[in-house]
Amino acid sequence: MPSLFVAGDAPLYLFLSPPDTTPRVDWVRGGSSFVNRLLSGSAENGSKFRVHGPNLSPREHQDLHAIVKLKLIAADQKEPSRLALHSEQCLEAKPRWHSPSAPTHNGDGESSVCIFQDARAHAQFDKQDTERAIEVFNRIRPRYIIYHMLQPLCIGEPWNSIRTGPLNSRNSNEPERVILVVSAEDLRAEGIELSYGLSWDKTCEDFVARIGSVGKLVTLATAAHLIVLFGCDGVIYHRGDRISRPKLFFDPLRAEGDFTKQYSGDIPGVAEAFIAGFSKGFAGNRNWNIEDSIEEGLRTARRLVKNGLELNCTPQDIYSTKEIMEYTSSFQDEKEKLLRFSVPSDAISKGRQEWSILEQVVGQPEEIARLIVTKGIQADTIEVPLARFNRLALFDRKEIELFRGLSNSLTQYLAAPQHCPLHIGIFGPSGSGKSFAARQVAEAVSRGRNVCHLHFDLSQFVDASGLVEAFHEVRDCTLRGYIPLVYFRAFDTDSRPSTLDWLPHLLGPMASGSFSVIGGVARPIGTAVFFFGITGSKTREHLGNGAMSDFLGRLHGLVSMVGPNQVENGHGPDELYPVRRAVVLRTLLEEREERLRSGQTIEIDNSVLNGLLLTPQYRQGIHSMKSIISMSRLNNRTKFERAALPAESQIDLFVNYQDWAGYMCGVRLPGNIREELAEKLHDVYQTHIRKTGSDQQKQNLVAWSQLREDFKESSRAHAESISGKLRLISCFLGLTSAQPDRKPVEQLSKPEIEVLAQAEKVRWNEERLARQWRKGEERSADQRTSPFLIPWDDCTEAVKEIDRAMVAVYPSNKFLPSDYRVYRMKQVEIVVEDH
Repeated sequence: MPSLFVAGDAPLYLFLSPPDTTPRVDWVRGGSSFVNRLLSGSAENGSKFRVHGPNLSPREHQDLHAIVKLKLIAADQKEPSRLALHSEQCLEAKPRWHSPSAPTHNGDGESSVCIFQDARAHAQFDKQDTERAIEVFNRIRPRYIIYHMLQPLCIGEPWNSIRTGPLNSRNSNEPERVILVVSAEDLRAEGIELSYGLSWDKTCEDFVARIGSVGKLVTLATAAHLIVLFGCDGVIYHRGDRISRPKLFFDPLRAEGDFTKQYSGDIPGVAEAFIAGFSKGFAGNRNWNIEDSIEEGLRTARRLVKNGLELNCTPQDIYSTKEIMEYTSSFQDEKEKLLRFSVPSDAISKGRQEWSILEQVVGQPEEIARLIVTKGIQADTIEVPLARFNRLALFDRKEIELFRGLSNSLTQYLAAPQHCPLHIGIFGPSGSGKSFAARQVAEAVSRGRNVCHLHFDLSQFVDASGLVEAFHEVRDCTLRGYIPLVYFRAFDTDSRPSTLDWLPHLLGPMASGSFSVIGGVARPIGTAVFFFGITGSKTREHLGNGAMSDFLGRLHGLVSMVGPNQVENGHGPDELYPVRRAVVLRTLLEEREERLRSGQTIEIDNSVLNGLLLTPQYRQGIHSMKSIISMSRLNNRTKFERAALPAESQIDLFVNYQDWAGYMCGVRLPGNIREELAEKLHDVYQTHIRKTGSDQQKQNLVAWSQLREDFKESSRAHAESISGKLRLISCFLGLTSAQPDRKPVEQLSKPEIEVLAQAEKVRWNEERLARQWRKGEERSADQRTSPFLIPWDDCTEAVKEIDRAMVAVYPSNKFLPSDYRVYRMKQVEIVVEDH
């Protein structure tokens, strides 16, 4: 049975109850003592390991490290009352080393794990404690060491001894048996620049680019196993001793810090709870699986935060260790999703632009778009990050980072009394959803506060004095105790008065936080948030110079709404527009007819979904989407059928109908690629007939250059359908330049070929029927008759083999253009643990 030896610092905390609860004082040991308490309780309840905790001396007041004042988290209908950290007063107490209480012989070293708790931040063990720590380490000779390092990082004799690894039976050190755990906050404090709470994509980029940016931390960056904690929301596992990709474990619905904000707030001991959960998983099975143990550690830390500190309990169990270590059923029904992602460090280090976790995981973003519409934004099959602000859901990495940055600014602004408004500019084309986005983000951040929403259309102002009336209305809200959330529409309108006419009346209030009335009397505006919708200018550079530069200089933030249309981004085709559009489309369908939704599933015809999602441009963005949905015959319908769409002339008001009709069949290929594939499909057909066909069939073979145009169109239609059919086997046709980290499919399996062949037969039947062909005893192009116009099940094996041969070539290098390949939508990564 494995043994866990827990040693190191065990700081003493004094927990003070909130003033609005029954007065009580709790003396709580943290660090190694808390890890031991969690693991010991787990071992008593069936875990397959022994725990030898630190030998603690009697409590002494001079040993007190911090006084922690607690706050009460109010109860609601679902959650009981609980406590969280309110403030902490650190005391100058000396850290002390506590060795394991059990004998530390080498009897089970090969199955033992040492857990070393570093001294609390900014403190050091003295010489005597350091010698004791090294002596314990050398005597136990564990299989693994889990070292919880605190700032200052990578200094001191304990680390210098431990980093070389435990001694093996041959008396040589094994550094690959050291597992180092640090927090992202400690890395930031040491000068490693890691962004906070913007996106997991950005976190990955920063980690890869900057983990080695501080030279004195070289032993950390090159450690065999480095685990970096990003609160309760994510972990990066890095193997610095080899060329391998870091692994990100993350909550796709939250950014760093969001979990604690949602539940109890800050709780002392989150890192220790992670280590206890990690150690339980690591030693609890004989596979020594680090990645599975990381996930268990992360879930343990989240249970601590979700549960908070107990209000009514014994002083020894204020942390509710049973619930934290999950040997009660309290959290068995958790549905919190944690994902794993192999970070493309090689691509990031080369400065690759425009990458995202979504594209790395999915390959073809349109597939995520389909799932968003049909299954909802939180469907289990959607394993990519998203950001939610009330009803606003974002999947595009750029928008996630911009709006999380905006959210952070609003949070900081509203956290303390303000005398001047906050000014935010929102760029975006007409119909991109600027006003909706501003409202949703502001409401999400201001939850729990009294707010009022004001909306002013500057194009409707008769003259610039209309701003004064608007400011009066804003001030009335502040005087009533509300925080005004103000949206100014048509900021850069071309109507009269123009922007330059009323801009001088705006710059003064933006700078001073007050406006002037008749007589020159200044009236303070107070706390308010001003959003300026900027439609005509794509970026800040388009706004020009002069007074507009002064306006830009007074803004506190700028964000861009890309909107539902495909855009030019300067780095290749915009592949994410179907995903941005899908979120809006899901909302519009739910609002239009509630019976379309059965549970979380929306029933919609595939061709209708293609048209709505894939057509690159709507003439007026979201407004056009809304018009098409509202004009569709959906009243009391349970499925959005093709017949429910408006007439062609009506659809053409909002999109180019020819584009729409083409995209209803699926992703469209460039014309030259479609032509190349069509000719090759004809060659495949001829090759198969020459090998297996009858004499009559061989006599009817005609070269592509001599083929009738209607048959060429048939082959082009087949080529166009390849992308849609590949979706049936979870594959897609993609550019090799856009998939540098994805392995192409070289050959299809027999079941996959069978699925595609049947789909091709259905497509061929539909095409022939649409061209007015009918079933006949003989094949006649002039009479448009064919004996093969029958269901798949009625076909002979010889006929079926034709379709099988046609679809089997889809992934072939000889068939596809040189810059295209077939890929699987979700990569399967095989991880080999070597210990």
